[in-house]
Amino acid sequence: MLMSLAHSDAPAATATLIDLLRWRAAQQPNLPAYSFLSDDDSAPETLTFAALDQAARAIAATLREHCAPGDRALLLYPPGLGYLAAFFTFLSTNAGRVEVLTHLLCAGDATRQVEPWVFGGRHEHLVARF
Repeated sequence: MLMSLAHSDAPAATATLIDLLRWRAAQQPNLPAYSFLSDDDSAPETLTFAALDQAARAIAATLREHCAPGDRALLLYPPGLGYLAAFFTFLSTNAGRVEVLTHLLCAGDATRQVEPWVFGGRHEHLVARF
């Protein structure tokens, strides 16, 4: 993945990645934030700062709608731009409440590897995208 956040003309008030994402979404909404290269020869998928911010906020809104304060949620996403939105959701919420997994979904027997996370009783909610 290619990240455009590295060189920043953002003000010093953007102390976190979430602050920086929201500043870029407001100031440079159509600039590419990330590109994802798949294993095949297809063209890279690109996500703008505005689209990434909107996707992360949508996932966070879903969590707020279905989760009570203090509930734990597990976000399962395959590698790609959707995972990035889930990751930024993780950064923007209480880190003790949301976990984001991706590498388990790439492995050979994903079902067996995901079961302890899903059925381990540690989470009240599961958000998955396959």
